[in-house]
Amino acid sequence: KTGNFRDTFVPTDTAYRVQDVLSATAWLGERSGNAPINVAGIGKAQVWCVLAAALSRNATTTEADPANIPQTDAAWVSDAYLPSLQTLGGITTVAAVLAPERIRIAPGAGVLK
Repeated sequence: KTGNFRDTFVPTDTAYRVQDVLSATAWLGERSGNAPINVAGIGKAQVWCVLAAALSRNATTTEADPANIPQTDAAWVSDAYLPSLQTLGGITTVAAVLAPERIRIAPGAGVLK
C-alpha cells in the first residue's frame, strides 16, 4: 500500500514511456556500435522522446512540434503526468539540456513525410 503519496513509490505512465524510449536507444546504440541515433516521436510520444533524449547517452538529436507539447499545467497532468516537472522548469529546462545541437522544436518537426 502506498498511501497518499503513490507517485513517490510507483512511476507514472509517462515515466514508463520515457524508460521505453531510453531502453530502445540503449539497445540500438549497443547494436549499432554507438552510431548516432535520431529520436523522433509522433503525437504525444514527442514529449516522451524529448525527455528521453535529455537522459540518453545514445540519442544525438530529437525533434518536437510545439503543438504536441502540453502548454498548461492541466494538459501536463492529463497528457504527460510527471510530478514536479513544471516546478523544475518544465519542458524548457529539458530543452535547455539538449540545446542547441541535440533538439529542434519547430512547427511540423518530427512529422513523417
